[in-house]
Amino acid sequence: MTRILLLLALAAFSAAVASAAEHCPHCGLPKCAVDHDARAGYPQSVGRWAKPSNTPKYSGGFVGGGAILSGDGRRRDEGTWGWDYSGVVPVKRIWLGWSHHWRQAGGGKYDTDR
Repeated sequence: MTRILLLLALAAFSAAVASAAEHCPHCGLPKCAVDHDARAGYPQSVGRWAKPSNTPKYSGGFVGGGAILSGDGRRRDEGTWGWDYSGVVPVKRIWLGWSHHWRQAGGGKYDTDR
């Protein structure tokens, strides 16, 4: 009896795996005829004309400061690391300092759906 139940469970599992393999991983439709990568313009492929842009003209720093001329030191829970173009001019204010005594006007949630 247990052998029959084990065989039935194995058959049900095999059928579920086979039917899942026939479904498109992108849209879930069975045997999808749409080439999703082609439709999206092959986003995972890098063009042959693309070249790296990591040169000495780029610099890294913490994003999120708002003080242009002077500022406080950044606390450990502030900002996120970023990479930006600094240009060829030696003195540029790409990475701003923190200002803990001044708060940005306006409150509430940041609404991106406007």
